[in-house]
Amino acid sequence: HFWISRADQSLKRHIPNIITLGNLACGLLAIMFAFSDTPWYAAYFIFGGLFLDFFDGFFARLLKVDSKLGVQLDSLSDLVTFGLTSSIVMLNLIGSSSFVIDNSSNFIISLLPVSAFLITIASSYRLAKFNLISVSETNFSGLPTPANAILIVFLPQCFHQISFYH
Repeated sequence: HFWISRADQSLKRHIPNIITLGNLACGLLAIMFAFSDTPWYAAYFIFGGLFLDFFDGFFARLLKVDSKLGVQLDSLSDLVTFGLTSSIVMLNLIGSSSFVIDNSSNFIISLLPVSAFLITIASSYRLAKFNLISVSETNFSGLPTPANAILIVFLPQCFHQISFYH
């Protein structure tokens, strides 16, 4: 009986981190689609990551197994799923804009798509800062990285719909 409860306890401790790794997997799949001919499919995986991001914390609190490792893993997964994916989608949107294409001979304008990585930089700063504050200080100011990602990753879907109807 002792071994069964010990094994259950060990498994229980890993459930939130497994869910967090599912969030990371969704982010990696979203990145794959962000580079494809169907970038709007990235939005589905962003939503999958958002769903898993909610439930990793939910289960950590429910099972009373929150850990410092889980906090860091959650932030790293969020950085990929919501920060890096958003940058890649924006990089593709800016890079494929007629303004950048028509002025590609201008060196400064040709570098404009790289500015999309400011999203990842800002996301990493926000996530790191959030990890340093105590639970009692967790009032949000600004735009959370998942909300930012939803806004940005749905832009190709909006543009696709607009071009579909014209």
